[in-house]
Amino acid sequence: MTATNHALTGAVIAATVVNPALGLTLAFLSHFALDALPHFGAHTVASVKSKEFRYILTTDGIVLTAFLVIVGFAGYKVGYDWWLLPLGGLLAAIPDIMWLSHYKADLSGADKEWDIIRKFHKTIQQWERSWGWIVEMVWFVVFTIILNRILFS
Repeated sequence: MTATNHALTGAVIAATVVNPALGLTLAFLSHFALDALPHFGAHTVASVKSKEFRYILTTDGIVLTAFLVIVGFAGYKVGYDWWLLPLGGLLAAIPDIMWLSHYKADLSGADKEWDIIRKFHKTIQQWERSWGWIVEMVWFVVFTIILNRILFS
């Protein structure tokens, strides 16, 4: 799942769960639930060493950052603490940071580390597909509508 969709889901969870500690925990755990669904993986359409791969990751990072800023302002405007929705989004997206060392290993040809968390995360990623962008787009539209209704209804 793209970082943007992870963050969108985390923000929705943070906005709907009354207890912030529980909502933020669920936002973090949502990452693993979403990764168990069919979804897009940049490596399914481009080599990790390619410009296309970097463009996909960079674009997702830019959209993620813009989303976190916008959702912080929007949430604050309607009565949420300014940090709650962006933190929910960030916590939902952050588990993918663990793949940074694998990305660097792919670029340098070094061996990859496979601790128990990475093994689990890789196992649930079995549904990454090139056609997963369709699932990602539907998810983005549906969760954008849900977040909009939560914030502005």
